[in-house]
Amino acid sequence: MDAKTREALQDFGFRIEEDGKHYWMTYFGDDRYNTTVAKTPSDARAGKNIAHYIEQTILSRR
Repeated sequence: MDAKTREALQDFGFRIEEDGKHYWMTYFGDDRYNTTVAKTPSDARAGKNIAHYIEQTILSRR
């Protein structure tokens, strides 16, 4: 995750923590809205897939 992406996610309300080979993201500090993201995904579409997951499962609950 580059600095620009991290800053954009934080501006959007995500708290981002590093945990070994993953990033742990929590939406507005609410543990009900969290996900993990691999630091080195093997899939070229990983960024789009996680964005879709966040939109469908986290943001739609708000």
